Amino acid sequence: MKKLIILPLIFLVSCQPVRKPASQGNDLKKIVEQFHERVQEPINSMQECLEVLPYHYQKLFALDWDEVGLLDYHERDLERIVGLSFEIRLKMKEQVTRIGVASGDSYDCLKESRNVFRSLRYLEDYVIEHLESRGDKVLDESKYTTLEGRAPYFLVNPKFNFKDWRDLRSGDVIISRGNAYTSAAIARIGDMDAQFSHLTMVYKDENGALHTSEAHIEIGSVSKPFQVHLDQRNARSVVLRFKGSKDLAHKAAKHVYDRVKNHSTNKRKNISYDFGMNYKNHDDLFCSEVVYEGYEIASNGELDIPQNKTKFNPKLIRFLKQIGVEVTEENIETFLTFSPGDTEFDPHFDVVAEWRNPARMRDSRQKDAVLTKMMDWMENESYYFRPKFMMNAQAYMGFALRRVPILNNGLREKIPLNMKPKQIKLFVALEEVAETLHQELIDQELSLGRPMTFKEMFETLEHFRKVDEQAYEIKKKDAKFHRLFRRVD
Repeated sequence: MKKLIILPLIFLVSCQPVRKPASQGNDLKKIVEQFHERVQEPINSMQECLEVLPYHYQKLFALDWDEVGLLDYHERDLERIVGLSFEIRLKMKEQVTRIGVASGDSYDCLKESRNVFRSLRYLEDYVIEHLESRGDKVLDESKYTTLEGRAPYFLVNPKFNFKDWRDLRSGDVIISRGNAYTSAAIARIGDMDAQFSHLTMVYKDENGALHTSEAHIEIGSVSKPFQVHLDQRNARSVVLRFKGSKDLAHKAAKHVYDRVKNHSTNKRKNISYDFGMNYKNHDDLFCSEVVYEGYEIASNGELDIPQNKTKFNPKLIRFLKQIGVEVTEENIETFLTFSPGDTEFDPHFDVVAEWRNPARMRDSRQKDAVLTKMMDWMENESYYFRPKFMMNAQAYMGFALRRVPILNNGLREKIPLNMKPKQIKLFVALEEVAETLHQELIDQELSLGRPMTFKEMFETLEHFRKVDEQAYEIKKKDAKFHRLFRRVD
C-alpha cells in the first residue's frame, strides 16, 4: 500500500471560534525547535536515521491542531517556525547524503526523509497561507512572481547569495509543481510520493540572457526564454545547483539547449515526449531526462544522476502501461526511472532557494490528496480507468486529426504526435475523475467554512467513493465517477 504518511495539517484557526488551551505537547514552536536542535547533531548510521526521523515525524503527527492556536502566535514566531523547518530540511538532506556515502545504501533513510520533508513542507504551506491571509486578505495568485518576493514564501539557503531568478546560472535545475491533475499524478506514480511534477534545465547564453530547456507531455521538448517559465506560474519551485565545476554545469545546459533548439528549428518539430520514461535512451525525452542527458554528455558518461532513482509499485503495472511506461511483470522489480522529486536529495546538487505561491497552496494540496487516493484505490481496491465510448471516439478523432497538417493547429498544444489513442483517452478520463473528486473536496470545505486536514480529505474521498460505488451498482448513470474509474471486473 502506498504509505499515506502526510501530516494532518493545520486548520486555519481563525475559522475555529472555540479551542482548548494550548498544552505543552501542542507547542508548535517548541516541537520545531527541538527537531531543529536534534538535526544539528550528526546522524551517523542507517539505524539512527530510522529511529530519529520517525520519532520526530510522530511528534508532528500527534499534534492536536485544535490546541495549537495559530492566532496566539506572533507573526515573527510563525515566520521563525517556517524558517526553522526549512533549515531542518536542508540539514536532513546533508545528513542523508553522508549516510548514503558511508553505507553505500541510503534508500530506507531517504524514504523516511522524503516522508518528513513532505510533512514539514505542508506545515510551512499552511503557516504561510495563514500569514499571507491575515486581516481577511484575499490571496491573489497574480501578486506572486516565481522566484521573487520575500520570506517566508521565498526561502534562500544561507550558503548562497540569491536574490531572485535573475541570479540563476547555467546548469541550475528547477524542480516545480504544475497546476494540472496530470502534474499531481506524475508526482505520485513512484513508490515515494513527491510534491514535484516537472524539472527544468537553466541555460545562460553569452549575452547573459536566461533560457530554459524542458520537456512537456503536450508539446515535447522546447528551449525558450526564461520569461516563458515565469508565465507558467507554477505552484512551487526549488532551485538546485550542481556542486561540481561551473564549466561542466554550463556545458550540460548548453548541450541540451542547443540540441532541443536545433531539432525544433531544423526538423520543424520538437523532440517527442518519452512516455516510456526510459532515461537512458535519448531519442525521445521526458522532463527529468533533459537534465540527465545534459550532465551525462557534459561529463563524458561519468555522471549518473540522481543517486537514488524512482521505483514503481507492482500493483500499478496496469495503469503504468496505460500511460506508456515500459514496465512488465518481469521487469517491474528492477525498472528504475528518474522522477523530478529524485533530484531534491541527489548529493550532486545543493538546494539554493525554494519558492511557493501562497494563493495556490490550497488547490495544490487538494489535488495531491485526490491523486494520492486515486493511486491508493488502484493499488488496494483494484480500481482501473474505463473511459466511456464517447472518449474512445474523441481519442481516435484527435489522433487522426493531429496528423492532418491543415487541421491540427488547435491540437498541437494538446495532443503530441506520439501519443496513442489509449493514452489520450486515459488522460481525458483521469482529468474528469480527478476534477469530480476535487470538486467534492471544494464543496466540503465550503460547507465546513475552513480548510480540511489531509486526514479529513482522505476520509471525505473514501466516503464519496463508497457512496458513488453504491450508486453505480443501483443505477450506473447516477454515479459521478464510477462509470470511468472502478474496480476491475
